[in-house]
Amino acid sequence: MFKLFGKIGSSSKFGHHQNVGNKFSIISTNYPSFMIGCNHHHHHHHRNQNFTSILILRHHNGPANNKTASNLRFLSSIQQQTKLIHSDDESTTTTSATATAEDLLPKPSSSSSSAIIEYDEHRFRELSKEFSKSLDKNQLTNIENVWKDIQPSTISNVLNDYSKLAKIKLTGLVVLTTMAGFYMAIESSVNPTILASTLIGTALTSGSAAAWNHFLEVPFDSQMRRTQARPLVQGSLTPLHAATFATITGVAGLSILATYVNPLTALLGGINLCLYSFMYTPMKRVHIVNTWIGAIVGAIPPIMGFTAVNNFIDLPSLLLGLILYSWQFPHFNALSWNMRHEYARAGYRMMSVTNPRLCQQTALRHSTLLLGYTAAMCATDMTHWSFGIDSLPFSLYLVYLSYRFQREPSSQTSRKLFLYSLIYLPVIMLLMVISKNRKSSRNQERKKAN
Repeated sequence: MFKLFGKIGSSSKFGHHQNVGNKFSIISTNYPSFMIGCNHHHHHHHRNQNFTSILILRHHNGPANNKTASNLRFLSSIQQQTKLIHSDDESTTTTSATATAEDLLPKPSSSSSSAIIEYDEHRFRELSKEFSKSLDKNQLTNIENVWKDIQPSTISNVLNDYSKLAKIKLTGLVVLTTMAGFYMAIESSVNPTILASTLIGTALTSGSAAAWNHFLEVPFDSQMRRTQARPLVQGSLTPLHAATFATITGVAGLSILATYVNPLTALLGGINLCLYSFMYTPMKRVHIVNTWIGAIVGAIPPIMGFTAVNNFIDLPSLLLGLILYSWQFPHFNALSWNMRHEYARAGYRMMSVTNPRLCQQTALRHSTLLLGYTAAMCATDMTHWSFGIDSLPFSLYLVYLSYRFQREPSSQTSRKLFLYSLIYLPVIMLLMVISKNRKSSRNQERKKAN
């Protein structure tokens, strides 16, 4: 079977390239006795051998001097330990390994639109060095620095892959927002069993959703610099391994929430898992509504923390979710702005790609809404009015940066907005915790009624 390790440029199918400027396409195949250009007796000689071969295709649908780094970006995902291929045919080994990339490639013939040459590992490495020199240094670093051998399957490496598979930083943020919702809901002492079960169950459920995201997006992750180091793209974990990890962590997380917390929290966790894995992930390549679905996913964890304590959903808990919901638009829209070219190449329909103006306006709109949500938190008696006063300058500055991003969209204004959003959320959560009204009359009345 052919194994395509990297989807080159903006191609939608194997062998069909939409980017007419691409000059070379390189793929890796693993096929028993696959020999190109060999005689019949050579084919028979290698019939019982399995090896990995590197094929280099030269296309003639673009100018000869238009060379793009995207053609070679797949090299970061080639992690197979290749066997040296030695051919008995002297005519196939006469090409010098130190020749330039242009010289190593065959001259086009009138009978075919591309020519294919097979190289062994040593010759491929030499070709890679020469080819990297022919590219603009601003587009691609030395290929030898990109192509790395696969790491041995030690416990340390597997655990490191698991942390990437579960998106440990994103999962950590989910756990922290869940903890904030839990703390804002408690009125007396903390039940350590419920707290630990809530955080562990939420972390496992979030890790499962992230693993399914990895599993479903391998062909597209290989086309983006930000995601080319993921375990499934590099081949350090198999798809079956990732699916097993996602299934086990998902079942374990939801079981913990249902058994040791309450069914409502488990239901919210299950909804979030399905939204992120099976709605948000595929929707990214269909419609820009994916951003709003992703914002709902981020808004549910603090509500889960609240329901873990009270086992109901009310206006204060919804306000917790709305703060996280609106925060994600200035945060993600600013992040996606500088990545819109990579999103476009991978086929993701983000606002920054399909409707840049809407991307900027949505960031400003939800930054403004955060002012109202923080004020409403005080009105619902969940926090003191000091929270609204203390959070006001931080929220106003977020609005200002969003306004600048709308008026002058650039890498500088979007980067400032993104970096500040990373500071804004923990500051708001900390101020909320400090300003919490421990004697919430609304919650006390509800508890008396129950």
